[in-house]
Order: sequence, then C-alpha cells, then structure tokens
Amino acid sequence: MAVTTDQWLGDPSGNALGDYATALSRLPHVVAVNAATGRYEHGTKVAAPAPGQAAAMHRGDAVYLQVLNDVTPYSDNGKKLAEAVRAAPVPDHRTVRVGGMSAQLLDIDSALTDRLPLAVGLAILVTMVLLFLATGSLLVPVKAVLLNALGLTAILGVLVWVFQQGHLSGPLNFTPSPIAVSMPVLVLCVAYGLSMDYEVFVLSRIKETYEATGDPRAAVRIGLGMSGSIVSAAAVILAITFFSTAMSGVSVAKLFGIGAGLAIVVDATLIRGVLVPIFLRLTGRAAWWAPAGMRRLSDRIGLGHH
Repeated sequence: MAVTTDQWLGDPSGNALGDYATALSRLPHVVAVNAATGRYEHGTKVAAPAPGQAAAMHRGDAVYLQVLNDVTPYSDNGKKLAEAVRAAPVPDHRTVRVGGMSAQLLDIDSALTDRLPLAVGLAILVTMVLLFLATGSLLVPVKAVLLNALGLTAILGVLVWVFQQGHLSGPLNFTPSPIAVSMPVLVLCVAYGLSMDYEVFVLSRIKETYEATGDPRAAVRIGLGMSGSIVSAAAVILAITFFSTAMSGVSVAKLFGIGAGLAIVVDATLIRGVLVPIFLRLTGRAAWWAPAGMRRLSDRIGLGHH
C-alpha cells in the first residue's frame, strides 16, 4: 500500500514524518512502514534509511511511504486496512493520498454503492412506467419487477456460493476469492435488461390475445404458445454464448459468463415459464386492471398493440 503526503517542506528534521510512520506501523495487519526517515515496525523505528532512500521517497514537497501488510489486497481486511490508514491522524493536517490495490477496491466500491440506490430506483421507475404504457395494467409492472428481483437475488446467491465460497472451484479451475462489487453489478444489469426484454415480448403476446378474446386464461395459454418457443430459442443461444466463457482462464470472465448465463436460464424457465403464467392465471382479469383515467392515458400514449 502506498501513501503520499504533501506539504512536508516544513519538517526538515523528519520528526513529524517519523511520528506519522510510527503511527501507521501500529495499525493491525501492518508489517512495516518504509519512509524517508527509515523503517518502522510495530511502533518502533528499527532501521535508518538505506542509501538513497530519502531522496527516492521525496518528490518536491511530497513524501512517499510504503506500508507493507499481510492482508489479501482484494478482501474485506484489505479495505479495512485502507480505511484505517486514511483515518490515521496526520501531523499538522497535511494532505494524505492512499493508493494500492486495497485502496483502489475501496474507492471502486464507494463509487458504485454511493449511486447504486439512485440507479436502481430509476431503473425500477422507468421499467414500471414503460410496462404500464405497454400493457395498460398497474399490477403487471409490479409483478415484473418483483419476479425479476427474485430471480436476480437467486443468481447473486449462486455467484457467492460458487466464486466466493469456492464450490465448483475445481471443475471450473479458479481460486476462490472475495467478489469485487463491480462484477455482480455488471452481471445484474445485463441480466435485468435481458429479462425485461423477454418480459415485454411475452406480455405483449398475452395482452394481444386477451384483448381479442377477453379470456385471461386463454390469453395466457395462447400467448405463451405464440412466444414461448422464440423466447426459449433466444435464451438457449445467449446462455450457451455466456457459458462458453467458463473455459476462460480469467476468473472475472468466468464469473460474468456463468452469472449472466444462469440468469437467462432461470428467467426463461422458472420466471417466464412457471411463475408468470401462475401469477396471471391466479389474478385473472385483475392483472389487466387500471383506473379509468390511467387507462385512457395508456390508450392515448401507450406502447401496446392497438
């Protein structure tokens, strides 16, 4: 882990820098700290700087420190260590920049999770509005979001079980490790988009049949018959394409391919083939209900079949 601090020209004796390096060396999982003033271990200076070390660790008014540690960089302990280094008091409030793989992971996680609730909220809102305009129903968009969320959480559990806990690591030839937050987000975004694509295609066929016959049970049976084979064929093609990345030697590619492939299989079979028909048959005509005012809005600017 690398630490760069600014405004050290006012510390010619190196006392402030030595105190800071000493404090860093006391942190859990820190093995040693190399600074321009020497090497520090467990709160004690154990060696003077090597020849040329002081010059190598100075850049203008900035000083570079090397924090040696015993944690796996891309891990929870690595992130905790990066947080602890950043939280360590700095003499005279000098500017500190912490780098390295653990700090990078912490920054990526923070950048993703800070805006993730907003992104999820917008995706759900846009999905529900568009599905309402396409179907004229209040209940169907809610059902679509809930069932897709159910499928996606199941896929997330599988990814943790396989790649983080290490099940199937032998057959898939990878080393178990903590999953970077960016990968599940990427997998779930792709899977959600594909799932909603299938959702719109299937529901449009069912809605057309319902408008033509007025029979909700017949609409489910005929609509699925019209769209089921096409959705299944598309799902098989995409799933095979994604699953082929399991042959890759890169674990990130394995995770993305297997996660996206499983999401497509679950959606096309369990969600689209079982849960959606059950829901529509149980709710009957209520599935396609909307207040009169909203129904007129859907008919006027809707995206469905007219």
